Amino acid sequence: MEISAFVSSGNVDTVQMEPALIPPLQAQATVATNTPGSGSNLIARPPSAKFFSQVKSWIEECGQKHWPCPLLTGNPPKLPTRVLKITRAQDNFKIQLHQTNGEQNDFYTALSHCWGKHRPITTTKANLSLHLHEVPWPSLPKTFQDAVVITYRLGIEYLWIDSLCIIQDDPDDWGKESAVMKNVYGSSYLTIAAAAGEDGRHGLIQGALSYHEGFDTQHRPIPQTCPRETCPRETCPRDTVSDVPNKWPLATRAWILQERLLSSRTLYFCDCEVVFECANHIRCQCSGINTSSQISDPWADIAPGLDTGKVSAYSSLRYRFTNACIRLVGHRLCRLGTLPAVTSERDLWPRLSFVESREMLAVWDNVLYHYCHRRITKVNDRLSALSGIAGAFGSTGAHGAYYGGMWEVWFVHMMLWYVNPDDESEDLVPEPPDEHDVSTAPSWSWAKIRGNWSYRCPPVIPMCFVVTEVRKAELHLLRPDKFGAVEKGIIDLEGVVTSAVVHYESLPAGLSYADRLKRQKVKLVKTDTEAHMWQDFVLDAVLDPVNVGEVVHCLCIRAGAYDGFPIPVLHGVVLRGSMSDSAPLTRIGMFASPVQWLDACQRVKVRIC
Repeated sequence: MEISAFVSSGNVDTVQMEPALIPPLQAQATVATNTPGSGSNLIARPPSAKFFSQVKSWIEECGQKHWPCPLLTGNPPKLPTRVLKITRAQDNFKIQLHQTNGEQNDFYTALSHCWGKHRPITTTKANLSLHLHEVPWPSLPKTFQDAVVITYRLGIEYLWIDSLCIIQDDPDDWGKESAVMKNVYGSSYLTIAAAAGEDGRHGLIQGALSYHEGFDTQHRPIPQTCPRETCPRETCPRDTVSDVPNKWPLATRAWILQERLLSSRTLYFCDCEVVFECANHIRCQCSGINTSSQISDPWADIAPGLDTGKVSAYSSLRYRFTNACIRLVGHRLCRLGTLPAVTSERDLWPRLSFVESREMLAVWDNVLYHYCHRRITKVNDRLSALSGIAGAFGSTGAHGAYYGGMWEVWFVHMMLWYVNPDDESEDLVPEPPDEHDVSTAPSWSWAKIRGNWSYRCPPVIPMCFVVTEVRKAELHLLRPDKFGAVEKGIIDLEGVVTSAVVHYESLPAGLSYADRLKRQKVKLVKTDTEAHMWQDFVLDAVLDPVNVGEVVHCLCIRAGAYDGFPIPVLHGVVLRGSMSDSAPLTRIGMFASPVQWLDACQRVKVRIC
């Protein structure tokens, strides 16, 4: 397949992930910090030495005993382009933006936080020189100040915070730095996560340690608000940890998913305790959660419909994603050792078996399921906020080229994504398309859907018959990042197409867009048979509505029988436009029909934009 990519300026950089390493652990004196915004008052109860001793022991255990966590040997990793340098200055700290230009090696921590409606302090072109001299301590919000304290107490000199280490009003710098997020979080000594904070004013230390002085716990009865029938943590004042993945502010943001998946280890500061997570283990401050034992794991990111049961961290999305990336690197190294000569990068792409490839697709689909559930402020960031995950997952080339959130090897299968209207998850708010916004994603990509919504894609089955193939892909990138945002893209395919008539019932007035999408049941009618259609948007809620009785084109993708459904089903995508001219068609949904529809199909060449 021929693949072309165009960017406005610059070249795509290929970056390698540095392993996160552990520096020598040094005893540090207890320090104090300021309350939000004041820059003067001291914390009433700073973390104890016992607290940091336990955190350090978690990190050391992770580095020495856990697989697939990075090995903690060798030299320190490269520092990001800019970091905050922390030095002690009498009763406070001196914070200075330090520019490394990727030429310095040392340990650093990274902060994962919500910006929220209260915009934090940022580095801009105007104040860059000032921040290179010093970032005023009183100007830092409480969460930033607490992150400085934690980093210093762990014996680390450098801290990375996105709002300060990326020049926010410089599109070139923002594009360059957003393209290397997999390095920033993957190479950090520790990611400090403000799990409960809606913005930077919330802070980390005081809330998380308000119930536990250091790691000394007190037995308290489990409250009636605990959502589980039994709570394993008798020392925890309330069931906080189980809410982190789904309900707390940090976990509702799309940008945060890559910070979680790419980090070697993360320390979550929740409302009443601290939680440590790596790819292998999850532990909490009160010792009630330890995934080396089989307990109900609230961090298991299993999509609804699968059997969660009694699971451990080995079932979590984080473990499966990390394991998949490591396996892919192993395949690449094996191929490098067996090839007599390497003439191009594609020669090194691992060749996976069907079973392995299907497992990798399942991991990626699970990533997209959880990613699309999360909110994002700027719709144009939908692909950029995933670029770090895509870069790590696709670094070996095993899945072919990447375009618009989809992989070359699985492209025709991934074209069958659809908006699941039956997901009962809370806070799903899909939004109508904006016809005036032409710089989000092509119609064939799931990234074009606005708002947070439920991504679904029928699984690949062994005995399926694929009837469409991709001939050419032409992409226009917003920035020089092959895993980043796509301004527009055209896919040329050769497949079988038939026509059908759209039918749906009118809905009562006054319903929200999300309710209309959920309740609008669309059928595709063809002679005496019909098919079910999952529409990408409410068909009569756009400037150019798809009306009842309109003829659409059904591009058939594959046919096969699924488990529990012995009757074969034909899956494909629904296209709109004219087949008689050269203008590309646009996707409006996905369909499932009887396989008999293949009898009335014609094999044609199709362009989709």
